[in-house]
Amino acid sequence: MAASVKKEVKALMGLLVYARSKMEYDEARSTMKNLLGGDEEHPLYRKVLENRDNSQEEWVPYLRGNVPHLTNNTNNRIESKWGKIKDVINGTFSIDELVTTLITLQEYAEDQYIAEYHRVGSRPNGPDKDPDLTALAMQISPFAHRLVEEQHGLATSRNTNYNVELLSPGKAIATNNSTGVTHEVNIERSRCKCILMETCLLPWRHVMHARMKLGYETVIPPMKTIPARWIVHSSINNIAEGDVVAGGLLEVSAAPLPKEKPVSASDMYIQSKALTEKIVDRLALQTTPTFSVTYKWLEDFYEALNNGQVVDFARSNTASFPGLSQIWHHN
Repeated sequence: MAASVKKEVKALMGLLVYARSKMEYDEARSTMKNLLGGDEEHPLYRKVLENRDNSQEEWVPYLRGNVPHLTNNTNNRIESKWGKIKDVINGTFSIDELVTTLITLQEYAEDQYIAEYHRVGSRPNGPDKDPDLTALAMQISPFAHRLVEEQHGLATSRNTNYNVELLSPGKAIATNNSTGVTHEVNIERSRCKCILMETCLLPWRHVMHARMKLGYETVIPPMKTIPARWIVHSSINNIAEGDVVAGGLLEVSAAPLPKEKPVSASDMYIQSKALTEKIVDRLALQTTPTFSVTYKWLEDFYEALNNGQVVDFARSNTASFPGLSQIWHHN
């Protein structure tokens, strides 16, 4: 396959993954087929049909609108961050060195977050917008504000056609006159049972439209109904206050790490086996007290090695052969 064709096919795969409608999906699949010479038996095209096309409801966005999510592709975000981590660490580092590197990167990211948190102009502003939205922009994150702003526009649009029926104080039914779909709205708690509200935990258009129709003072619900996760100045979101719960960083001066040549797994096995055989040969010639003390030390060493605590074991007093005085007394 030519490089140019391969590049286009790769781009089309992205269109298939993020297709927002059946038309977009069908067009991307048809274009891919044409790029492959119209050959339905082409291995790549067959692979798409067998592994993707027959399970669209599991991965194509327009068929997964009723699935709770965080409005992003979580797997891709995790894989992307993992890839970035692998770029800055060395495969020959010890566990301690890796943890130190990752904690340093975490602190750097926290410093960037705090700088953005306090940066002048980091909060959205728009005097020409709805005053409720402008006030809300000073309280919640830009991401959450964009979601609420979009839903606010839909709730207050002239084209929005909902019939709101008050069932009891604090509860109502919002019915879409075009589709007949109904949504139960809890006015007091500013919640409805739509999948997006339950996923994003933000006031959705059904709640805001019901508040508007029922004559509430504001279309947007009060701040007490919005979870603290979205409120920028909530203490749980200010990582500059208090200790970081997991991890930490102790800044010290250390000598440069020695540049040792990596040892392959096969060489490790050969060298370790040769040394172990020498130890076994010498142990078999020792007296019982010497054997007992040495064997106990080897057991402790194995436990430390198995648990990844060799450095601590080497630095601790347990490496000084407890019971050695008994051997001297025996001698």
